[in-house]
Order: sequence, then C-alpha cells, then structure tokens
Amino acid sequence: MEANSAVLIAGPAAELLSSLLRGCDIACRTVAGGVEALTDSRSHHPAVIILSSDLPDMDSASVLKRLRRDERTRDIPVLFFCAEPEQQKEALRLGATDVLSPFLSPDETIARVRTHFELGTLRAGARQRAAAESPVASSSGLMTLAMQAGRMYAFEWDARTDEVYRSRSSVQVLAGDASRDTGQNWFRRIHPDDVDHLRRVLALLSPAYDAYDTKYRVQRSDGGWITIRESSRGFFDSANHLVRVTGVVFDVTDQAAAERDLAGMQAEIMKLLD
Repeated sequence: MEANSAVLIAGPAAELLSSLLRGCDIACRTVAGGVEALTDSRSHHPAVIILSSDLPDMDSASVLKRLRRDERTRDIPVLFFCAEPEQQKEALRLGATDVLSPFLSPDETIARVRTHFELGTLRAGARQRAAAESPVASSSGLMTLAMQAGRMYAFEWDARTDEVYRSRSSVQVLAGDASRDTGQNWFRRIHPDDVDHLRRVLALLSPAYDAYDTKYRVQRSDGGWITIRESSRGFFDSANHLVRVTGVVFDVTDQAAAERDLAGMQAEIMKLLD
C-alpha cells in the first residue's frame, strides 16, 4: 500500500497544527479523535500521523499501541503532540517516532514534520523496491526543492541492519545518488581526523541524552571535502538499546571557511597588538 501524500492530525491540536502546516504547502487531513485516526490511517495510509495527547474518545497511548501493532500502520511515522516531559518520554517508549510540543517554535515544528514525511516516504519506497521510479507527490516535491535550496537532507540509520536512508536532496549535498547506504560505508567517507569525534558523540547516546548536534568533514562522491552539521536524535527499545537515529544534515562548508578566516584574522590582529 502506497503512502498518501498527506499528514493526518488527530485531536484538539488538529486545527492549530493543520493551519501551520498548510501555510507551508504541507497537505493535511484532520480528525477529531482516536477512532477516526485508526480508521483513516488503515484506509488511506498517511505519510505522517500526529496524535494529540488529549484525544476526546480514546487514550492516546492506546491509539499509539494499536498503530504500532497493526501491520498496515506500524511503519507510519507517528508524532506525539504533548507538553508534559513525562508524557513525551512515555510516548517514545511506546513507539512514537518523535514528539512535538506547543513550546517549539513554528519553524522547528514544520522542520520536524517535513523530516519525518521525507523519511516515511523513503521507507515506503524501499519496501516497494521502486523508490527511484515512483512518481513524486506534488507536496513532497515542494519539500525536496526547499531542502535542496537550503543544501540539507534528512536521513535515518537503522542500528540493527546498518542501513541508511537519505532524502533525495542528499544528491546535491553529496554529489551523487546516496539515498541508500550503510553506516559502515559512511564512516569510510568521514575525514580521518573527525572519525573518533563522531564515534564519541554516538557512544554518548542514551535514553537520557538522546539528541546531538555536531560538525564534521566528509568526502563527496566527486572527491571534494565538505563540512556538515548533523542534528539528530536516537531512539531506543524497551531494553534501552539504540535501534535507530534520525536527523537532518546541513552543508555548512562556506560557514566553516568563514569561521576559519575570522579566526585567522583575529590571530593576526593579536600578533600586531603584541
């Protein structure tokens, strides 16, 4: 079953979130409660599901559990919208892909939804073994153009299989088709001076410290070196084992070069002052 090119939003937060996302050309469908969310997701298979924590007819955790148990919906990214940190932790424990909060900025909320939309589409395409040939939905195409303009892409790494999936905009950043890869191959592309740094960052991931933001250098397919900023989150199973990492990569080569030039100028100024 192919993913629908829409985000399904359930609960009291639906009106607020749909207004925000539609303003950025993200197609949305809204339903009032959990029963409708389960019915819609099974019949239409949305690209992303957003559940409010305060559904009027069902316990939100029960809806999440049912989505994860059903073969038709278990792979759909489910984002949990709630304010309380304990609710967020419980949602992630039960299998939520990510959590949204009313305290997030609109830009961050939109960026997270877009990221999971792209990753969900990639996973669906991989299951059908036709990702490269599948027609691109209009809203997905707009998101891809936006990511290309910003020289960024979304990715997901499966820690159990070592498979890496990247959004289509990775072609522009990495100078070649790298939508599917492995973590082992990726580490071969990292600058030798930065490998240990990234391994230390990943080693620190835990349920208590599940996010990181770091910079390092990688080699493009054309042989050139770029500096990237990787902002990611780790997800863990019930035994606290890392199962996947999802995030966004930004090409910050120009920014890094400007910072080096500035540091050099400051050093020269200090020498003159001395």
